[in-house]
Formats: sequence, structure tokens, C-alpha cells
Amino acid sequence: EKTGYPRETLELSMDMETDLGIDSIKRVDILGTMQTRFTLPRLAPEELAELRTLAQVVEHLQRAADGANAPVVLARSLPTPVPQWAVATAPATLVRLPAPDLLEASVPNGWSCVITDDGTDAAAASAAALAERGWQPVVLRLPASLVGARPALPPSVGRVDLQDLSEGQLEQALRTISESYGPVGGFIHLHPQPASLAPSNGLLSEAEQQIVKMVFLAAKQLSPALTAAGRAGRPLFMAVTRMDGELGTGMARQISPVSGGLFGLVKTLRQEWPGVFCRAVDISPDSSAAQAARLIAAESADPDARLTEVGHGPQGRVTLAADLPIGGA
Repeated sequence: EKTGYPRETLELSMDMETDLGIDSIKRVDILGTMQTRFTLPRLAPEELAELRTLAQVVEHLQRAADGANAPVVLARSLPTPVPQWAVATAPATLVRLPAPDLLEASVPNGWSCVITDDGTDAAAASAAALAERGWQPVVLRLPASLVGARPALPPSVGRVDLQDLSEGQLEQALRTISESYGPVGGFIHLHPQPASLAPSNGLLSEAEQQIVKMVFLAAKQLSPALTAAGRAGRPLFMAVTRMDGELGTGMARQISPVSGGLFGLVKTLRQEWPGVFCRAVDISPDSSAAQAARLIAAESADPDARLTEVGHGPQGRVTLAADLPIGGA
């Protein structure tokens, strides 16, 4: 009405003098009319002269109405530009690896290694293989309701039973292992095979999700012990799945996506625990318990701590890599 411009053409960012041709006298006239029609605080002419845009007038009046004494920001406010990152991507492919080297380092005397029971003979076989390397293996037995019938363990292998997968039960079990068998310097999770964790609703297995959560809680509980053990030796944290031996890329059989969360956990721990050997291993379900145990023991002694995920299957020992251009993120 006062400016002569249609309302839809006015923008708050417009400079009243430069964009609209409204000089200081006209601004005083417009503001006087607004103060007559609406309950607005009075502005001195010198204050009004400093306000260049419609947005600054609104902001100044709002502050004055609220009783604020903050100084007026005269610079035209511009939105902060959002950084644009050029991230190079490429499909992940399998890369063959040579057999792991053997780290010739003795395990500190008295260290125990916790091995979760996957309901197969792999736990006992892995315990025997690790004992040969100087570990004091202890099998942490998961509830039979989750892994089915649990094979008998040799009398020489220590064991602690979990009644359920609650954090309280897990904390108590790990404390018992530390007090009865020695400080925990290693943790190896043998993930039950997918066939034993079939989902009841055809989607994701609730039992498998509980087990993956238990491994996460175990990492939380063992963090102080494992990181401290890194000053005396080479502690380890491993997760072993039986997807397809090709890190889920084989497409020859149905695999559960839930177990993939274990690889993400191990990769995270590798960043957070630089003094702990962290590795996720996927072994073909066609491998026997004895074969799996040999592979697990060999991977646990690999001196290459940079490698985080390894598969053992039809193509041998493999890992994932992406063919990114030089300088790609």
C-alpha cells in the first residue's frame, strides 16, 4: 500500500533503497503508518536509517518488542553454503590373498581366550588349536534354545554356561572366566550357521539379532581388559561367520544379512582399539569343524593387522576391495 509494489513481489532480502527506491523519508512515513495501525515499539530516525532491508526492519522490531538489546546485524545474512563432497565409489570385488604368515610371539602366561559355542564341534576344535598356541581356551556356551543341541566338550576344555543373553548374565560369565581361568586376552565369536537361526517370520531372525547384540555387549564388557592387555602382548577380538566363505558375495546360497553386522562391529573396533588384533572371518559352511579350527587359529596369528575381513571358501583366501581411481575417497 505504501511502497506501491504488489505484496507478492516483495522479499525480505530486498534492499529498500537500492532494490525498491524507498529513501529514508519514505521509510519514516511507512514505519509511522505501521506504528499507528499496530502496537509496535518506537524507533528513532537514526536507528531506522541504519536498517537497509525489510528483514532487518522485522528483526529489529522483534528484538525491540521482546525487550532485547542485542545489536543489529547490518550485514545481509546469507545461508551458509553446504559443503559438497565428491566421494568416489566402485563395486566391491573379491581379491585373492596368500596364506597368512605366522607371528612368532608367545601368548603371555595365563591369558584366557573366550570362544563362543556355535552348537557344532567347531568350538572344541578351535579350543584345541588355540591351546597349542599357548592360549587357555574357555568355551562360553550359549543357551541351547538359540543354538540347538550342544556337542559335549572334552574335559580339558573350560566352559561357562550362559542362561540367557542379558548383559548382566554376560558380565557375570566373563568375570567368572577371568577369575577362574585367567585374564581375558582374546575373544572369538563363532556365529551359529544360518540354518540353525531360521527366522520365524521369513524376514530377520530375532534369535540371530540377540546373538549379534550379545557380541556387541561382550566388546563393551571386555574393552578395558583387552585394551590394557595390548601393553603386555597381542590381544585379539575375532568374529567368525559361516555365510559362504566369500564374504556374502557368492550368491550361491541364501545368507542372513544379520551376521553382516559382525563385520561392521569388528571394523569399528579396529579403529577404536589400535592395540588389539581385530578380524572378521567368513568360512564356507562346507568346511569341517577341524578345517574351520585350523583357519581360525591361522588367522589369529596373522601379523598383518591392517587386514580386517577375510573369507575362506571356493576361491581360497579372499578379501574385499574396490577398484577406485587414484585419489578416490
